[in-house]
Amino acid sequence: MKKILFIGSFVFLATVLVVLSCAKSETPSSPGTTSQKYLYIATGASYAGNTVSVPTPGKIIAKFSLDGKLVYKVRDYNDGSGDYPIGILNYDSKYLLALIENTSGRRIVRVAKDGSGSETNFFINNSSLSAVLRAFTATPDGGVLVSKSSAIEKVNSSRARITLGGNPFISGPAGNCATTTTLVTAMAYGPLNSIFMAHAAAGENQINVISSTGYAAAADCLGYTDAPAATDYPTAMIYHSSGKMLVSYCNDATLTHRIYSYDVTNATINNASKIFDDNSVLQGMTSMVEMPDATILVASTTFGTVERFTYGAGKLIKATSTFLSPSQETASVSGMFIAD
Repeated sequence: MKKILFIGSFVFLATVLVVLSCAKSETPSSPGTTSQKYLYIATGASYAGNTVSVPTPGKIIAKFSLDGKLVYKVRDYNDGSGDYPIGILNYDSKYLLALIENTSGRRIVRVAKDGSGSETNFFINNSSLSAVLRAFTATPDGGVLVSKSSAIEKVNSSRARITLGGNPFISGPAGNCATTTTLVTAMAYGPLNSIFMAHAAAGENQINVISSTGYAAAADCLGYTDAPAATDYPTAMIYHSSGKMLVSYCNDATLTHRIYSYDVTNATINNASKIFDDNSVLQGMTSMVEMPDATILVASTTFGTVERFTYGAGKLIKATSTFLSPSQETASVSGMFIAD
C-alpha cells in the first residue's frame, strides 16, 4: 500500500512540475520572447503627385495587425481642430510621434498607442515649422527630420531644433542639389546615414543625397539623380533591406504611377530600374513601409487601398488579394510604420 501511495504521489508531483514548467514558458517576460508587432497608419492631407486628386483625408491614426485587421483607432482628429496627421513615427512601446499640419499650430505631438487619445506636445516652434509640412522621418541619433516644403528641419532627441549657420538643417542646397527647395516630398536614410531627399517641382524632379551632418556648404551635396522623366514627380521613398532605394512617381497628367529601384551608396544614387507600373493597381502612391518578412506595403491614395508586394528579381509582385480595402483608416495615407 505504501508503495502504491508513493508512486501516486510521484506521478502527481511530476504532473504539477510539467504544468508549472509550461506556464513559465508562456510568460511574456520569459527570455527569448518578442513583442508582437503592429502596423500603424495615419491619414492626413498627403501629396500624391502632380495633378493627382487626393480624397478627403480620414484624419485618423489607426492600429492594424500584420494580417490587415483593424485593432482600434489610436487617435481621431475629426474634432473640428483643423489638425491633420501628416506623418507618424515610433517613439517607444507606449507612444508614437505624429507630425501635425494645421495653419493655426503646426507641431509634433506624442500620442499614446493605447487608443485613449491621450496626446502631449513634443515640439512646437512656429518660426521653424513655418511652411506646409510634408514628410517625417526618424534620425539615427533619436531625433526627427521634418520637411516643410522648402527646407528640412531637424529636432534632436532632447526636443531642440538643430540649425546650421542659423538655417534649417537642410536649406538652399547648391551644386548639383541646387534649386530643389520648393517641395521636398519624401526623405530616407541610406548607407552610412546619408540623407536622401525627394524633390517634386516642374523641371526639378530629382533625388538628392545630403551629408548625414546636414547641409552647410556645397560639398554637403554628395550626389543626385534626376527623375526617370521630367514629368515624373516623386511622392514616397524607402530604403529596403535588399540595399535598394525605392521611389514612387506619380503624375495624373501623363498617367504616370510607377515605382523605381536604385543602387545607392553613401554618396550616390544611380541605375534606375522600373519595378512596378500598373495603373490599375496603384495610383497616387503616398507611403511605403517594409514588413518584417521584407514584403512591402504601398498606399494607393487614388484607390484608397494599401497593397502588399514581394520584391525579387527586380520586380514588385502584388499579393493575390488587396491588403487593406478602402476605409476611413486608408483615406489619404500620410504615413505608416511597424512597431509594438
